[in-house]
Amino acid sequence: MYIFDLADSLILIMKASRACRIAGSIGAGVIGSMILVMFFTALMPVVSLSRLMPWVIGFNCALTGYMLLDKTRNSLKHKRAAAFCSGGLVVMLVCGIIFLIVPSIPGFFSVTVTHLAWWLLVGVIFSGLGGILAIKYLNLNEQEKE
Repeated sequence: MYIFDLADSLILIMKASRACRIAGSIGAGVIGSMILVMFFTALMPVVSLSRLMPWVIGFNCALTGYMLLDKTRNSLKHKRAAAFCSGGLVVMLVCGIIFLIVPSIPGFFSVTVTHLAWWLLVGVIFSGLGGILAIKYLNLNEQEKE
């Protein structure tokens, strides 16, 4: 019985806390990117994966930018800046995880400064586009309610 009460209180905290909602949307982008990276690493050569990575990063950063603004709704003052920053944070976390995993997985590619710069550009642009889409969607829903 105590475990269920604890789970219910954690769910309420997660719903109420803006920081938890932000962390959840960024975590979804990082976890989604890492799942796709591991999946594609098993299926294709490393050279092909390095060409595919900007698309993986772009998709998950767009998802992160959209989720961030969808979950926080009107609680963020600078919505577009938050969406752009969330994409950069996702890219840096994914690169950090890849950097930590490289020594333990044979055949896995390493992240260079060029990769990091290119992926940051793609991640920031796509998360901004996802955020802009979320802003338009939220504004459309507000107009329908009126």
